[in-house]
Amino acid sequence: MTAEYYWTLPTRGGGRGVADPSEKDGDWSPGGGALGPSIRDVRPGRYSYVDHLAHITRAAAVAGFSGVFVPFDPEGEDSWIVSAALAREIPRLAFVTEFPPTFGTPVYAAKMSATFQRFSGGRLGWKLAVEDDPAAGAAFGDHVEGADRFVRAGEFLDVATGIWGQEGFTFKGRFFEVEEGGLRHPLSRYPRPPVTLSGATPEALALSATRGDLHLWESARLHELEEYILELNRLASAHGRHLRHGVQLTVVARETAQEAWDEVRRLWLHAGVGDQEGFERLVLAPELWSGFRTIGQHATAGVVGSYEQVASYLHRVGEAGVEVFYLGANSPLEEAYRFGEHVVPLLVAPSPQLQAV
Repeated sequence: MTAEYYWTLPTRGGGRGVADPSEKDGDWSPGGGALGPSIRDVRPGRYSYVDHLAHITRAAAVAGFSGVFVPFDPEGEDSWIVSAALAREIPRLAFVTEFPPTFGTPVYAAKMSATFQRFSGGRLGWKLAVEDDPAAGAAFGDHVEGADRFVRAGEFLDVATGIWGQEGFTFKGRFFEVEEGGLRHPLSRYPRPPVTLSGATPEALALSATRGDLHLWESARLHELEEYILELNRLASAHGRHLRHGVQLTVVARETAQEAWDEVRRLWLHAGVGDQEGFERLVLAPELWSGFRTIGQHATAGVVGSYEQVASYLHRVGEAGVEVFYLGANSPLEEAYRFGEHVVPLLVAPSPQLQAV
């Protein structure tokens, strides 16, 4: 498994369906408070939500994932707090934390990140949420819209990068201004967290080409991915830069393709978001479906099939130029173990076993 794989944590609900705070999946209720990493009180009301997230993260470690992706959810738990709490408890994995540039000043974000890096041994990654829903942004006091969001994100990254390991850094932009700032040793002992960006608009591509370390694509069609990667590589090369490419997918893998599709249909019916005709309209290919966001997942598109089909598809995506996979699933605790037991061995096996099915 030469590519990097990250498992997506639910930051609202249990991850077993449409995320709804009114449902207690995964013990969304406060419980009796978290306990130490080696002690668990299993009495009713004593298993907290952070325990649930810790179990998912530990399952990702057991399954062989490189790290976990902690998405920003305006109505869910805070991604920074979740990452910090779990990084202490699960010592090996990397934590890619998603947050909007409105989180705070880039200087304070850098300072927080420097402490996170020191306490975790350099295991933090940034995923900048630039294209959030304007209504959700307004609810958080953010009224910047359109292309200005990308201008602000660019300034945010310029400042956060500029102060790292430097003294006397001064910056004056439209959204941020710094005078004689700097983040010095020992805070800057570890490098600034790598930056993951996403989006397919011209503004998103320009931002990634000039400031991103990894671009996360949301397309599941191989020909589209190849075209996107080629275009962004061209833009980055014009600035003397090289980026890595990732893809964000939901995974439903079972013993047979029929079992996998039956599970997706069950989730669709349980969510009550459409009829059978609507379900079929979201089928992109024999192993691809594009309705996962409607049933509570962070990624819209996903791969559905037998263990061999899923491994084959991921292998082909890797051959198209993708090096990093952000994967997620309904019932993320159980599915992390399933992926590790049945799909990972196929990903590390010799390529003849991964021929297209």
